Amino acid sequence: MIKKRYIDGLLDALQYEANKLFIKQGEVDIAFKKETEENKDIENLIKRIELDKQVGDYRVVINYELKIVEIFKGNKLAIMTNFGKYGVTGLWTMVLEEIEKLRGEQNEM
Repeated sequence: MIKKRYIDGLLDALQYEANKLFIKQGEVDIAFKKETEENKDIENLIKRIELDKQVGDYRVVINYELKIVEIFKGNKLAIMTNFGKYGVTGLWTMVLEEIEKLRGEQNEM
């Protein structure tokens, strides 16, 4: 698996090209600001690092325009957090930490 800090850097750079990133089991989709050939290559790269397998049965929406991350369990919003104050740096690390917290809370039940 690719180190989290490399994925953090990739998602940081993605903010200049994309409005939203959708990740769920078996699927990664990117809403780009403009459709270009280069953006297709970016989308293929992100799909190849298999972020969807890392989130498991959670669904993640990263909204670069509103600077929020939404994490869903099924159709229920599990957590919504703002990353605008801190920027996009460390975004994937933050997402994985939040999912681990949610998994821990679920195991305690």
